[in-house]
Amino acid sequence: MRAHGGVGVGVATLALAATLTFSFSARAQSTADDGRARFAQGVALIQQGRWVDAIAELEAARAVRATPPVLYNLGLAYRAVGRVRDATAAFQELTRTAGATLTADRRSEIDGYLRELATAAGRIEVAATPADATVRIDDATLSGGSHSTDVDPGRHTVTVSANGFATSQRSVEVRRGGTVMLEVRLEREQRSGRLLVESNVADAVIRIDGRDVGNERADETVAAGAHVVEVRASGRVTFRRELTVEAGGFTRIRATLAATRGGATGGGGVLASPVFWAVIGTAAAGALAAGLIVGLSGPEAPYRGSWDQVGMAIYGDMR
Repeated sequence: MRAHGGVGVGVATLALAATLTFSFSARAQSTADDGRARFAQGVALIQQGRWVDAIAELEAARAVRATPPVLYNLGLAYRAVGRVRDATAAFQELTRTAGATLTADRRSEIDGYLRELATAAGRIEVAATPADATVRIDDATLSGGSHSTDVDPGRHTVTVSANGFATSQRSVEVRRGGTVMLEVRLEREQRSGRLLVESNVADAVIRIDGRDVGNERADETVAAGAHVVEVRASGRVTFRRELTVEAGGFTRIRATLAATRGGATGGGGVLASPVFWAVIGTAAAGALAAGLIVGLSGPEAPYRGSWDQVGMAIYGDMR
């Protein structure tokens, strides 16, 4: 039974392997058929002069297999629509792929296309400041520290960026065989903001981060980030606030200084003084002890606010 079971497992394994092999072969055949169909469709579109549509089909065929016929027709299609660099790359790959199998006439034809494309390509050269700026032409970043590259004739977008600087982007038109030279000097990013501080006291002293900047009104350009605003005035409670100024932003602070108790502008003068009330309280307590204030146990005397009855205001009924 064990031997029989082993034979069964072996047969099942062989059957699975055969199934997988057949499945893989079927997929490979299907892919190859699709590639041939795409190639045939691409050639048909070239014959109709539909170059852009032909490129889509031939690129799909190349993804399956980059055969010399696919590369040859793709190079022709790229050349027809002005994609100089792609056409050059296709013809160069063709010569590498075909090698010695190319006939002399075909090689001569391809070499002629390559010479033509070399004169048709345009060039963009960028002199960027700072020197370590990143330069992009369309969607391609220039590498190796070089700020120049060959491009197809037509319009291109040049983007120059660097840390701490505002990005520059320009659109340029490159003629067939022409060179466009750009000088790009990046400006530092705006890392400051505007801070306006206003006070309700004309002779107040306004300070930003401990620095006197004005009196009733101060309009300052400050570095982006955290700051401390203080507004001081004699007889007033000091105003203090911590805040954050955004880069390129505008922040307005209205500092309302309240009068301190006993301040000259507090609306109480001597009456607001705690010393005054301490003296009055002591005098009133002495008067009570001497029996000078009457009416606490008899009929109530009306409180009229007179100075000699201040004790009544403190200890009696304040109606």
